[in-house]
Amino acid sequence: MKHLAFFAALAALTLGASVASAKEPKINTEAVKALTGVPAAELPAVAASVVTSMPQASRAAALDAVMRRVGKTNPAALRHVAAAIAKADSSLAAAAAAMAAKVNPQSVGAIAASTCTAAPAKASQILAACSRVTVTSTSALAEVVAKSNPVFVAETLARDAAVEVSSDAGITTGGTVILPFGAAPGTLGYDIQGNDVTTAPPSAGPAAPGFDPDRYGAAGS
Repeated sequence: MKHLAFFAALAALTLGASVASAKEPKINTEAVKALTGVPAAELPAVAASVVTSMPQASRAAALDAVMRRVGKTNPAALRHVAAAIAKADSSLAAAAAAMAAKVNPQSVGAIAASTCTAAPAKASQILAACSRVTVTSTSALAEVVAKSNPVFVAETLARDAAVEVSSDAGITTGGTVILPFGAAPGTLGYDIQGNDVTTAPPSAGPAAPGFDPDRYGAAGS
């Protein structure tokens, strides 16, 4: 049932992704424009509003644009932005943390801790996603998170995160690839939920092999 729920959520996310592809540059521009001139104290709330106000199929592109923008202009705010997005929509928690960590891997511990506190039910997914995009292990991240918030137990969190990683490895998933950033058609990576995409998509028409707009229509490019 867990997998059925996951695929249902994934289907909702990727619905209309080919349409989102054409709109992606506009989405990126709108997201960046919305953050221009925003005071640091208001940045997390504004960023969360920008991402969650987008249609479901456009949120990956908006999330990418927001994290890149914040990483360039105010990298210290990345953990707060990731936490605000996770609190506003917990289904985006793992992706928000992973994107923030990808932009600023030196701060992965603080990013993971803040995002786990904002969306504790998604903590294991957050650690698994962050560990994939950095060189920091899930066990090391679990220690940081547990030290920052006594609600978490490092051993339990590390074990649950390890289960997320190993279970994902055994599942063939589709969905829109958002990591690595700028994924070319046919590239393997991770979707917005932090799950592995373990098989390249088949060709969908006359395009190059591996191109399928439903899999890469809103990729993190």
